[in-house]
Amino acid sequence: MSVLQILLLLIIAVRVNSDGETFGDCTDDDDCPQNATCVEVDAWKRECECEENFSPYDSPVAVEGVAMVLCTPVVCFPSDENPCSRKGECVVEFGRYVCRCYEGYYGETCETSTTTPKMTETTTRRGGYGGLLAAAGAGLFAVVLLGAGAAALTSSSG
Repeated sequence: MSVLQILLLLIIAVRVNSDGETFGDCTDDDDCPQNATCVEVDAWKRECECEENFSPYDSPVAVEGVAMVLCTPVVCFPSDENPCSRKGECVVEFGRYVCRCYEGYYGETCETSTTTPKMTETTTRRGGYGGLLAAAGAGLFAVVLLGAGAAALTSSSG
């Protein structure tokens, strides 16, 4: 092999490794999880690599004692200029980056605001004679009941 060919192979090998994190041995794409492909790491080794906008996640599920690796969507990176729509912060949760939204926002990237109706209580009195008329009506009703009761007592004792 010439020096130029060796240099070209090194460049290709470095380029493949720098595209993304590889994991798990494979012989073809069927050996990799969904959203991943089998790539050549070097002349003797092939591993799975998540597709663009997906990152490897070691799930809590183990198969034959080995943690199952899934390729999950990349929601945010802390180094992003505008992570989580500036309405939350990008944090690591269960081994992957997710947006933790500030109060009043929700969604995968905190893109939706919540609107909570606020109950208010008034302390002003009702104006006019409405309150006075209701009190007078209740008093008149009580007088009528008392009068009817007194009349019934007088006629029965009589």
